[in-house]
Amino acid sequence: MADELMTTRELQEFLRLDRTTIYNLLSEGKLPGFKVGGQWRFSRREIEAWLREQQAAPPATAVRPSPDVLSLDCVQSIQAIFAEAMDVGSVVTRLDGEPLTEISNSCEFCNLILGTPEGYQRCVGSWRALASQRARRPKLHRCHAGLLYARGRIEVEDEFVAMVFAGQIVVDGALEEIETGIEELASACNLPVDRLREALPSIRRRDAEAAERLMDLLERLGETLSGIGRQQLVLLRKLRHIAEVTAL
Repeated sequence: MADELMTTRELQEFLRLDRTTIYNLLSEGKLPGFKVGGQWRFSRREIEAWLREQQAAPPATAVRPSPDVLSLDCVQSIQAIFAEAMDVGSVVTRLDGEPLTEISNSCEFCNLILGTPEGYQRCVGSWRALASQRARRPKLHRCHAGLLYARGRIEVEDEFVAMVFAGQIVVDGALEEIETGIEELASACNLPVDRLREALPSIRRRDAEAAERLMDLLERLGETLSGIGRQQLVLLRKLRHIAEVTAL
């Protein structure tokens, strides 16, 4: 079957594009065509092949799920409300443990530790350690300082992109274990042991039932923040698409 040549007008009707868009695509080398006597002609076979390539290629408007799609102002507000309502410390981090938000409702004991470079890096290491957890259900773990904390998952399109933490607590009588190791902790964090010991009463205490309730709500918090990420991703993709169409 012989190949059919189309004029610019026929191509407009075939692609349902205006003349300006077609000429822009030609000038950028994105559309197959050639000139005959100063006028553009287009092979229907080549245009149909070009269309198939466009449909098969990943969309230029694709924005991948990542921590960058989270609306951090909104996340910070929700995190702060949760932390105050549950009377725990809370923060959202990347999977490498680096914080995306400021820590909400942190106790004085943890503020002292976070206030030194050594202590801060040890906290980041504790957060990072829970990125490898596969379980969706939050579970209490002991941080480098001996306090308990747990991680909720933030997922966007089923991709694990960030973590939300709740903690800075002890359950029942576990405070004695922290007191036992306080000198070693103070040395590791480059802190005066007396200041750290004076801040011990700021650590929150929970019973087992309250701790389990915290795990329930932390899981729901992770799901809520995941929903915000999904909505933001859809918006970013729409904005990228509008920008690309406008640039044609």
